[in-house]
Amino acid sequence: GQSFWTRTVLSGVAAMAVLAVFFGLVLMAPAVQASTGWAEGKFGKTYSFDYGVYINAGSVYNGVKTVAFWTKGTTYGGKVIDLDGANYVSISAAGVVSTTFASPTIYIDGVVGTTIDANWHYVAITTGTAIDASAVKFGSVESASLIGALDDVKMYNCA
Repeated sequence: GQSFWTRTVLSGVAAMAVLAVFFGLVLMAPAVQASTGWAEGKFGKTYSFDYGVYINAGSVYNGVKTVAFWTKGTTYGGKVIDLDGANYVSISAAGVVSTTFASPTIYIDGVVGTTIDANWHYVAITTGTAIDASAVKFGSVESASLIGALDDVKMYNCA
């Protein structure tokens, strides 16, 4: 499948570029809304999120069927990615990944599952129902929902 949206951290620059790319066209490049600072990511640097701190990427794409990302957190407890206010990804305090997507399949490190720990894990969630990612936020979307990092966040238009 074609990745049409990805977020990239530019090393040495005190800003984050959020790029939406679909068939080679840049759809948007919003600024960072908030951050608690740089951290070691799965691949280079990423942002470290803390109580209620998140990045507001705005409207990304109408037709999202897969959301994928790396995460490493010391504390989880709610929404970590919100696509439109109704469709979101949550991670519970016990490390259980869940979503409000229609008939989702959740993969943890390439295997169907729902549980993560405080180490780096690759999470991919697919659905056959397209989602309008019209108000995308990621990080600690709810108060204390993530103390840790998200890296290599991507959205695809296929399951």
